[in-house]
Amino acid sequence: MRRYFTPYTVAGHPFRLEYRLVSYRRAPVPLLPFKGMAKDVRNRYSPVRVEKDVTHLRGKTPGQLIYRGDIQPYLWLYRNDANQTFGFSMTQREPDCLLSVSPSYREGELHICAQDTSGQIAFALNSSLMLLYALNTASKGTLLVHAATVEFEGKGYLFLGRSGTGKSTHARLWLEHVKGSSLLNDDSPILRVEDNGSVFVYGSPWSGKTACYKKCRAELGGVVRLSQAPLNRIRAMTPSRPTHPCFLLARAYRWERKMATGYSNSIERIIGRCGSYHLECLPDKAAARLCDSNGKGYIMIKKKSLPYCWQKKYIISSWKAGLWNKS
Repeated sequence: MRRYFTPYTVAGHPFRLEYRLVSYRRAPVPLLPFKGMAKDVRNRYSPVRVEKDVTHLRGKTPGQLIYRGDIQPYLWLYRNDANQTFGFSMTQREPDCLLSVSPSYREGELHICAQDTSGQIAFALNSSLMLLYALNTASKGTLLVHAATVEFEGKGYLFLGRSGTGKSTHARLWLEHVKGSSLLNDDSPILRVEDNGSVFVYGSPWSGKTACYKKCRAELGGVVRLSQAPLNRIRAMTPSRPTHPCFLLARAYRWERKMATGYSNSIERIIGRCGSYHLECLPDKAAARLCDSNGKGYIMIKKKSLPYCWQKKYIISSWKAGLWNKS
């Protein structure tokens, strides 16, 4: 049967989709800006093939269940001898689709149900491409991270935190109150360490609920860990601290050694290349101004929130860390 394929390039890394049916040739909207193969790309890897099963996947057991995620959308991992199969679903009952991958992760075959709607197919494609991309690029100085990213004056700023912390809300506050800022990605940007050691953050086809699919990049200007608090304050983080924001990136995909090792190596190269901060904040304008102006920021502690002696101690320590702009 004749196959159709479409090439894409994300953050300099290429991949392609293969289809057996003409009806699948229309690419999902998030992939459209990334269509095409760059001339100078290296480390090309094989395609993701889309197969449409004529029966439901229910009841199929692709191997021993090794891992099941606890955050929606849910990720399943099965192993059968040397082969691995991933499942994706919106419920914890069973996988809605199955992705069989080669031992090298360089190619995969996606199985979806014949009865699936266009929305279900888009979910299967999006989840499969995202996972396979991350597995293939983790050892190439590339991190697919869960963060909201804003571009400001040619620099990219990452806002990290657990689900529900307010990453998207804080990014929106930048857009509203920091003139000249723009949204680069709202859910899954890509960090890449270049050959010369510089670090860039790229847009990606995966941006959560916000349709922000930009094929562009910005040099990494700062990494900010967010946490909710009754006041606004920021402090610099040192590489040795277990709570350093970059270490949040290493907790993803702990079940896959290859990816975890690649993440760790890349994080070591990223730390020290940009400022890293912990921002305790409210969802207000003052929080957005804490880390603007090229990462210098403004210390804005509400005087009624803390005793004066605490305010003074914190402002002095913040000034010594280079976070306080006195102007």
